[in-house]
Amino acid sequence: MDKGMRDVIGILLLALALFLLIALFSYDPRDLSFYSIAANPDDRTTYNNLAGLLGANIAHICFFGLGAAAYLLPPALLVIGMGQFFDILGFLRTRWPWLLVWGFCFMGILDLYPAQFENIKDNIRAPSAGGAVGMYVNDFLVEALVGKAGATI
Repeated sequence: MDKGMRDVIGILLLALALFLLIALFSYDPRDLSFYSIAANPDDRTTYNNLAGLLGANIAHICFFGLGAAAYLLPPALLVIGMGQFFDILGFLRTRWPWLLVWGFCFMGILDLYPAQFENIKDNIRAPSAGGAVGMYVNDFLVEALVGKAGATI
């Protein structure tokens, strides 16, 4: 891939990382209509999420699917985006799948110990602290094969 295309991809990844960072850290479940009832739903023009309605919906989808591991998305996108610009970080262009593995492990650990992460689950309104993905990975793959102790190791 030529340098110009890598620069474009890098800029897009950095912009997406910044947008996700703002959307995730300013997430308020009351911005979404299925969590609250507005006096006049058609007149809703202000949102607590700094990224607006789009940011509120994307943050909700990220939290529901990935749980607290959604907070790993902006740094991961930042690292991959920086790898597009600098040749010294060029190895990151081909090793991004390991970030996915790391994310799945993090989601699994968050779901594996629900009592310790109950407060996180309630704050982000997710099915578990590891999100739906972490919950399904643990229930159907990890705990069924190696148990809780093996999954922790």
